[in-house]
Amino acid sequence: MITEIDDNQPPALDNAIDLTEKKDGGVLKVIKKAPTSDEQPRKGNKVTVHYVGKLKDGTEFDSSRDRDSKFSFNLGKGEVIKAWDIGVASMKKGEVCELHCKPDYAYGKQGSPPKIPPDSTLIFEVELFEWEGEDLTEAKDKGVVKQMLVDGQDYITPNPGATVNIKFTGKYKGTVFDERELEYILCEADDELNLPPAIDIAVKQMKREEKCNIIVQPKYGYGSNGNEKLNIPPDAELSYDIELIKFEKVKEAWEMLDEEKIEQSKIVKEKGTKYLKDNKFKQAILNYKKIIDYLSYHDAKIDGSEEDQKVIKEWKELKLAGYLNLSLACIKAGQYAQAHNNCAEALKMDPKNEKALFRDAEAYRHEIDFKHAKAAYAEVLKVNPNNGTARKFMKDCAAKIQEQAEKEKSKYKGMFDKFAKQDKEHEIRQKVEQKEKAKAAKKVNEKGDVNGDQPMEAEST
Repeated sequence: MITEIDDNQPPALDNAIDLTEKKDGGVLKVIKKAPTSDEQPRKGNKVTVHYVGKLKDGTEFDSSRDRDSKFSFNLGKGEVIKAWDIGVASMKKGEVCELHCKPDYAYGKQGSPPKIPPDSTLIFEVELFEWEGEDLTEAKDKGVVKQMLVDGQDYITPNPGATVNIKFTGKYKGTVFDERELEYILCEADDELNLPPAIDIAVKQMKREEKCNIIVQPKYGYGSNGNEKLNIPPDAELSYDIELIKFEKVKEAWEMLDEEKIEQSKIVKEKGTKYLKDNKFKQAILNYKKIIDYLSYHDAKIDGSEEDQKVIKEWKELKLAGYLNLSLACIKAGQYAQAHNNCAEALKMDPKNEKALFRDAEAYRHEIDFKHAKAAYAEVLKVNPNNGTARKFMKDCAAKIQEQAEKEKSKYKGMFDKFAKQDKEHEIRQKVEQKEKAKAAKKVNEKGDVNGDQPMEAEST
């Protein structure tokens, strides 16, 4: 039987544990069934539970057991009431407990109509079944799964371009293969640093002084090639313990004045171009994207002062250059769809921009889409009839289209010839079969004449 609770006083429950940091009786826990192991979930884990929720008078308002469907949520992320984040974090695998939750840790003064009245103390019976690490990937393909080891300070995380200091230990099948402390620019690590993509993915989502473990699938590690220098074979699953010691964020666009945005855009444009020349396409793309982010809007007035007009002119020139450079970097990186998108954005700003038209054509040509490439090169020549490269490539595309047509024609001709031959053979077989049947019928008739049988006469009409 559930003990009634006074909303203004901590409930008098035998063996109740006050889980609140303030020890104000806001979340009291009573263990109803001992755990099956000492394992506990950590912040960020996706936990799976069964629960039954009741008001303090015993009225049941919700039950996953009645639905025969377990409930899952990400622990410590504010996806559930505060009492649940606190209470479930204290549980161990297989444990069943009762959580007595004061309004401030549940649905507060407003309640959750119609089932939960305002200022309600709630009682939940919770059973913890299992949990899994936090999936850090954008694709949510479990390629980088995180387990929190030590929570960090504050809620601030580093952004791409931030200077970060980290310490990490990499393991393959339990054996340490890499152990370092280093400082680098987040998402811009040189290839010489030998860092897999998973490191950036994890560090971007860490707080200062946080420690975590990540399990890394090959796609986010060293892939199908492995890493000979580190003795990592192809398609290896890796484990990393990472500590984010400190970091220095780069300013976000919303923190900058127009002049700062323009100045920072010039800096990252120069960095991007250097990376592009060094064939470091990932880093080049990252820096060119920053131009677009920085210049997403401006405070200068279109009908404003001469200074405003100067700012807007420079803003437009830099943003257009950002799209154009992004399109080139994407082509070199084999990201043709993104190249088309950036060309389209550039053409919105300048519909007759020769570089945008040319790079759009180049992306089609690299995609072996010669029909669209030819049409796109033709658009370049409308803007500049003297563009010899566009004219040459347009002719090349026309030749490729003709070559493809000849191949298709030859392919289908071969198919038609094959079908015609099959039809002819079928016709011959039918004629042979008909002759054989005629011969057989003749023999039967001849045999009938010998035996004295007469064929039936046709009836007169």
